[in-house]
Amino acid sequence: MSSNKTKILFVCVMTLMSCSSQPSASVETAPATESASAPSGKMTPAVFDQESRVIKGEYIITTVDSVNKPEELLRQIFKKYELKTLRHIGGRMYMIHLVADPGIETLQKVVKDNAQLKAVQPNFRYNTQ
Repeated sequence: MSSNKTKILFVCVMTLMSCSSQPSASVETAPATESASAPSGKMTPAVFDQESRVIKGEYIITTVDSVNKPEELLRQIFKKYELKTLRHIGGRMYMIHLVADPGIETLQKVVKDNAQLKAVQPNFRYNTQ
């Protein structure tokens, strides 16, 4: 093998080894906690609680393309849940904040029952790690 090819191969191998030793950025971990089921003195990883990532009462709503006045529609639909904030975040997506938060299951039913709404999801916190 030529000297240049050997150097390139060495750099590639070292890069791969370096990358494989790094923890995956997509894996979320929580600090270890003492578990009641674990033997005394043993630490086990805490279960990641997705609820802690959700901003309570905030949801991202998507309307269908044919809606002419989406803000007006959303105010009307979510008025009974004490709509506090309605903010356009791009395209057909809106962030809403409900004071009387009914929960994601109820809002999924509202979306399913209304042909002018396309989707709903909780507003998740953004972590920069």
